[in-house]
Amino acid sequence: MDLSLKGELKRIFNEKGLRPSKKLGQHFLISKAPVFKLIEAANLNENDAVVEVGSGTGVITEEILKKGVKSLIAVEKDGRLAEILKQKLNGFDNLEILREDALKMKEPQGRYKVLGNIPYYLTVPLIRKFLNSKNKPELMVLMIQKEVGERICAKPPKTNFLAVLIQFSSFPKIMMKVKKDSFFPTPKVDSVILRIILKKETEELDYNLFLKVLRAGFSSPRKQILNNLRGLNLQKQEIESLLQRLNINPKLRAEDLRLEDWVQIAKML
Repeated sequence: MDLSLKGELKRIFNEKGLRPSKKLGQHFLISKAPVFKLIEAANLNENDAVVEVGSGTGVITEEILKKGVKSLIAVEKDGRLAEILKQKLNGFDNLEILREDALKMKEPQGRYKVLGNIPYYLTVPLIRKFLNSKNKPELMVLMIQKEVGERICAKPPKTNFLAVLIQFSSFPKIMMKVKKDSFFPTPKVDSVILRIILKKETEELDYNLFLKVLRAGFSSPRKQILNNLRGLNLQKQEIESLLQRLNINPKLRAEDLRLEDWVQIAKML
């Protein structure tokens, strides 16, 4: 914990008569170490365009700007905090403060990176928004709930629907674990800094079919993959034949299969 950051945060809130919003899932960083690690993981330089989600009172925002980035869009849904940001950082002409829901913002143009200490409830929808966008970011570095970060990075025999979906188009990696007392108010769980580097190329297949296969495969995680894939309206013999051709044991569970296995199943269909 950095007492100066915590003191500054409390001073701002006291002066403005504000409280952190539970509805918006607000937990503000009061430790500098995670901020520096997040910035380091993004490998920022003067040619970068950055989108920061959940800028809050600008703790991460200031450090991004110190890197001399080409442009920074600070997205903050809370109008109270957006106003504080404007007053605090009005000397930067490469900063645009966007008072908007990040899930509804327009897709950025050109090459860009996404950073942020985001509310836990926003994690999966936000990641999927950018992974599915036409102009995908180069990378994302996000402060998220530890359990979700571990799920996203999981490998067989502990993989899951979310891990396969995200790893299909990116390389996720946990860069740092962050204790819950690094935030104010203190959340109930620890966090991690997750870096997601987007793949330049992905397998050519019908993405909607891929999703359908994954949903069927993970519909009952404790059941054998042979039984789950029958949810694709295929006969048992058809599924057995398909898995045999791919050298996949039909008695395995979904959590045992590799990303490559799911891709090949979708291609065969």
